[in-house]
Amino acid sequence: MKSMFKKISAVLIIIALISGLFVTSYAANLNDTTGYIANNEYHYSITPTTAPETWKSFTTHDEMLKACQIPDNLLTGMSTSQLLNACIDYPLFGDVWAYDSMQIGLDAVSSKFNGIQELLKRPDFGDVTVKYFENLDLSSLKTEDLSSIKLPYICALVSKSISANSFSLTEYTGLMQKSISLVKEIKTTYPDYYSTSELMTVIDLVSSRDSSSKQTNDYYTTIYTPMGSAVTAIYFTTDITPAQVTANNNYVTGTYPNATLISGTTTKYYNCHAYAWYSQSTSTHAWIQAPDQQAFWTDGSNSLFASWTSGQTWPSVSHGDKVRYVSDDHSARVYNASSFISKWGQCGVVIHPAAYCPYTCTSLGFYH
Repeated sequence: MKSMFKKISAVLIIIALISGLFVTSYAANLNDTTGYIANNEYHYSITPTTAPETWKSFTTHDEMLKACQIPDNLLTGMSTSQLLNACIDYPLFGDVWAYDSMQIGLDAVSSKFNGIQELLKRPDFGDVTVKYFENLDLSSLKTEDLSSIKLPYICALVSKSISANSFSLTEYTGLMQKSISLVKEIKTTYPDYYSTSELMTVIDLVSSRDSSSKQTNDYYTTIYTPMGSAVTAIYFTTDITPAQVTANNNYVTGTYPNATLISGTTTKYYNCHAYAWYSQSTSTHAWIQAPDQQAFWTDGSNSLFASWTSGQTWPSVSHGDKVRYVSDDHSARVYNASSFISKWGQCGVVIHPAAYCPYTCTSLGFYH
């Protein structure tokens, strides 16, 4: 009897130890500085809404990126469906709006986020993404924060899956039918909330597996440098929706609380290169794509007076000097000794420290 009691006691102790290890492991995930899994979903520990004071303490974009990386011990074990949802909920998803197109923005964002990098490696990335898209409900999505600018981001992920995978005829047909259905729903029910441009990109990709940031109703125009060199620019004939303007403003002010958004500047009619090198007018209609902006310094219209890389002493600059982000596709103007002012893609004009923006700031060129 005494022997049996010892055996039972030993088993209970082992069970307790195993349970303790499980609880400790789960608790560690809950207390992870970047994120954890609960209720079968990934949750970011630090976001502008869940930890605003911590988020506001960040002084560079790199600090934001580090806080939003998915822990390696969770990343590889997540299902593709969990991972896709985590990527859709990524706190810095709105950075895609700071580039020439959603696809270029998605490539830039994915280069800095391990979640999308892992997602693109999954062999079932295409199937899971198509299934998610075919079940997408605009009315449900509309209840989420920033949903008017999140739909184009979701469409960019779908477009990426189409470009990276070969689907069956049934899957292509499903993608086409869903895209057309969403376009019709937006035009009849949500014309001032969602835009259809990225859905049209999905339709174009299904049809031809090719896409362009320039829509068919837009056209190319010609502008000129101060020295008279011709520069090709895109003239967009339609702007983003009022709801997307509001959502982009909320994204910038919420995600970059230490920057200052200039009111009334959120539009897709002009971008950073046009604002920095061509015109600071809010009525400008010129979207200059890289590398065309280089004409503004290669023809002598502007001259390089200082170069800077990380770790070097900050140069002496003056208000209005132009800045080339050599390490990324971005241009800015000097606002004061410690801040720049620049247009963030389809978002607005923002006053910000050099490294407190969606762009990689490791090498800069300063021009008069």
